[in-house]
Formats: sequence, C-alpha cells, structure tokens
Amino acid sequence: MQTRAVMVSCAILFAIAEPVAAQSLPRPFPISGYDLQEACVAVEAPPSDDPLTIATNAILAAQCWSQIDGFFSGVRLQTLRAREEGLRAPFGASCVPDNLDMPALREVLLQYIERTPSARTQRAGIALALAFETTFPC
Repeated sequence: MQTRAVMVSCAILFAIAEPVAAQSLPRPFPISGYDLQEACVAVEAPPSDDPLTIATNAILAAQCWSQIDGFFSGVRLQTLRAREEGLRAPFGASCVPDNLDMPALREVLLQYIERTPSARTQRAGIALALAFETTFPC
C-alpha cells in the first residue's frame, strides 16, 4: 500500500514539475561553468517540502554527478591508454589521485569556480579540465 502511494505521488510530482522545471533548469548542452556550479551546489540543497524544488534539485544534482563522472571516465581512459602505449600524460593533463571520491572531486570543482570567476562563462568541460589541471598538475 505504501509503495503504491509513493508511486502515485511521484507520478503526480513529475506531471506537475515537468512543464515548470523545463523552463527553469539549465539547458542540457552545452552547459557553462555557471550551470555546472549551480548544479553542484544543488547537491547539498537544504530539505524542502515543495515538490518542484525537490525535483529540480534532484535533476541538478544528477547533472553535477554525471558531468564529473563523465569527465573523469574520459580522463582515466586516456591516462590508461597512454600508460599502455608507454606514452607520457598529454600536455595539460591532470593527474588526479585515484583515491579521490566524487564528493571530493565536486569540492575541488566548486572551489576552483569560486576563486576563478572566468570559469563560469566557459563550457562545463573546460571548467572541469582547468579545475583539475590547476589543482592536480602532472
């Protein structure tokens, strides 16, 4: 019974939230450093009773985590291939320690964007690259 109530509530929430959230959320691509900053700040948004706020923060948090995860999947693949072929890390590459988890990577990104306002107007991928290249140079 409780599971059914949760499912019905979610269906209603998304039916109501979709038209409004589509107007207020950052564009899906390309997103800027500012959009990425907004998404990553939403990860720790205070609890809310407003269904639209809850849905918006969940979408933004998912965008933050997926941007960081996608970026690092590419960086780690590039590093692995370079090692397999006996090559050095590419110029400008970041050497992020393997033991950093996603929340730590998020903090590095947010700190970089905060102290580097020009990162807000760049594409999210560029802001990510510069944040980690600056913090963890090879």
